[in-house]
Amino acid sequence: MICDACHGKGYVDNPQYDRYSNVVAYENGIPSRIRCKRCGGEGYFVGNVKEAIDMLKASIANRKGLSVKESKQLLRILNNYNNGTQ
Repeated sequence: MICDACHGKGYVDNPQYDRYSNVVAYENGIPSRIRCKRCGGEGYFVGNVKEAIDMLKASIANRKGLSVKESKQLLRILNNYNNGTQ
C-alpha cells in the first residue's frame, strides 16, 4: 500500500524548516524535507501477510515482475511473520 502521509515519495516537508527563513535554515543545517516516520522513508508499506500474498498474486496475474523495493518489503514482512512478530 502507498503511504498516506508521504503519498509514496518517502519524504515529507519538515515543519521545523518553516519556522526560519531559508538562509537561516540552510546555515543551521535544517533540511527542508525529512524521511516519513510512518513508512520509514520507503514510500509504501504492507501491513500483513494477506496483503503480501495479494501483491504476489497481482504480480503473477499481470505478468509483471516485482521491483527491488517491493521485493525487500515482502521479504521483511515474511521474515517478521516467520519470527512471530506479526
